[in-house]
Formats: sequence, C-alpha cells, structure tokens
Amino acid sequence: MRAYDIPALVSIIDRVVTETPAYLSHGDMQTGIALHREQFNPQRGDYWRGHMLVTLGTYPQGNFVAQREDGAFAGFILTSVQRISDPYLEFGVLEDFCVLPEHRGLGIGQRLLMLAITQLKIDRIQRVFFESGVQNALVHERMQEIGFQPVSVTFMAHTETLSVGKWKHRRKSGTHLERMKGTTRS
Repeated sequence: MRAYDIPALVSIIDRVVTETPAYLSHGDMQTGIALHREQFNPQRGDYWRGHMLVTLGTYPQGNFVAQREDGAFAGFILTSVQRISDPYLEFGVLEDFCVLPEHRGLGIGQRLLMLAITQLKIDRIQRVFFESGVQNALVHERMQEIGFQPVSVTFMAHTETLSVGKWKHRRKSGTHLERMKGTTRS
C-alpha cells in the first residue's frame, strides 16, 4: 500500500460505510468521520485521508490491499502498533478493514486479515484489538470465530443531553458516604 493509493481507498471505505451505517464505531466519532451513530461528517474524506497517512507512516509493513486483475482495489486492511516501553504491553490495532460488497465471499477479507496478523506475529506483537460498530453483528460473529473476544462496551453522549441528577442511588445498607470537598485552582 502506498500513499498515492489513499484516494482510492478513501472512496472504498466511504462507499461501504455510508451504505452500511452499522459499521460506524466510536473511533469514527472520535476522529470526526461521523458526528454520531447515524450521521456522517460531510468532510469525512479529509479525516480518512489524514488517518490513513498517519497509519501508513507509523506501521507501513502492516497495511495491505487486495486488487482485481484490472488493478482496481477490492479491499484493504490498515494496522497500527502501539509501542510502549514494556514489550508485553505493546499491542496491534486493526484500524480499518474493508472489502467491497461485490468482492465478499471470495476469501479476500480472510487473506487480508491473515496478512495483517502474520505481520503482527513477525513483529512479536502478542495482542491485537479490533473495534466495530455495535450493530455490525456479522463482523462480530466472524471475528469471534477466529478468536477475538469482546472486552468492553463503549458509551457516548453529548454533554448537553446528560442528566446526572436522574441517577438512581442504590445504597447498600450499612454503607457510609463522606462529604466530598471541592478544590479550587488559582
């Protein structure tokens, strides 16, 4: 995968994700690609381009494309590695993983994933994370088939819509809460 491939890859992911909003994940909202679960940012292409450039620059060996015989792209996978001083804490992230609908069922996704995981193993990365939209049941099922397990659930809210005062207190008998003292900064 090369930097000059990015416009074609952006068009692939834009097509797939806009046709199937279930693919949206919290990462898409955190990076500005989506404004919320079902609303895309009109400038999402700029965000995807920037994200892909950073990923290509930081872990180029972990990124792969699938091309048809005519040279057109059928899918891709972008992988990053979080390097930490303790090698046991380093981990890989499957950043973006996409196969065009007309090329699904041909083993392309499986081969792309195999290439990315093999590269992570070569680089001695022991853990890999993958995030997906909450409604993307088919991908969740496929990833669990090969050994991925859910580890958390991410929630999002707009601060102006939160009403913490509605929180119901569930105090256990015999518990004591001390008064919290506020601090001020000067």
